[in-house]
Amino acid sequence: MSITDEPTATAITAVWHDDENTAERWFSLISSTYHAAVAENDGNPPDFDRFWSAFDNAASSAHGANVEAFRGYLANVNDPMAVIADLAGDAPDAVLAEVLGLYRAGLAAAYAGQGELPAEAAVGDGDGDGEPYDESYWAAYLERWAGAWNGADDTWTEFAEGFTYWAGEEPKFATELREQANALVGHAGTLDLPARVGYLADFGLVAVDQQTVTEVGEPSGETPGETPVEAAQQVTEEAELVEQFADSPVVAEAVDNLLEQDVAPILAVALQDVPEAAELTPEEINEVLERVLAKQLSSQLAETA
Repeated sequence: MSITDEPTATAITAVWHDDENTAERWFSLISSTYHAAVAENDGNPPDFDRFWSAFDNAASSAHGANVEAFRGYLANVNDPMAVIADLAGDAPDAVLAEVLGLYRAGLAAAYAGQGELPAEAAVGDGDGDGEPYDESYWAAYLERWAGAWNGADDTWTEFAEGFTYWAGEEPKFATELREQANALVGHAGTLDLPARVGYLADFGLVAVDQQTVTEVGEPSGETPGETPVEAAQQVTEEAELVEQFADSPVVAEAVDNLLEQDVAPILAVALQDVPEAAELTPEEINEVLERVLAKQLSSQLAETA
């Protein structure tokens, strides 16, 4: 088995810890206790009772009720020592980073499903001047990072590192915010890119105009439309060109020709592609007409010049 297979994967989140440092000590203790027992048994895996006696003695004072809760989970597993061996890895702490990543992922999944972190995980060491942790600080932190990721694979690491780092720099509840940020990013990092974009979009962290992603690292092939700034700049440039020829004798004739031959048909076709075009107000239609007229007129006048 591996740590991603059942029942080992479930064992990772069988109990919640006060914070990530406590979780790291927990999994490290499982690994070190197992390998010490192997060494004492001439290099052979110990039986479960021998392992558990050593682990219980080492873990009870620091991890309290979690020790018995974990024992309760293992009691329902067909081969508990196989689970312990998976969590221990081939050497002390050999799989610790991977185990912690799966722990964060499970924490974030629980958070996403319940709307809040499990109570044991939501309250960390605490740096709120003795106050109970207030979830509104997490909501405010998410708000400050709204739209911060553009949904691209090559910017993910930079976003993830910044999001988690600055959570720990908050003036209040930094410990709890960092834990929640780590949990969120940890789970998102286990998803493929489209799923990651969708998951973080639910938290408001993905830019609204990010490209649709169909495969990891590959854009959909659709060309993004003009941004409002680009559209405004284009209209301004076209209007300035028209203004340069405002006194030209060819302008009046060009306008008449454009309205009859070019603008009207173009506008009719364009409106076919506009959702709910029938509900456009006269002002909105005039805006479309002015845009098309400016574009076509500027093109003709440029050729005439």
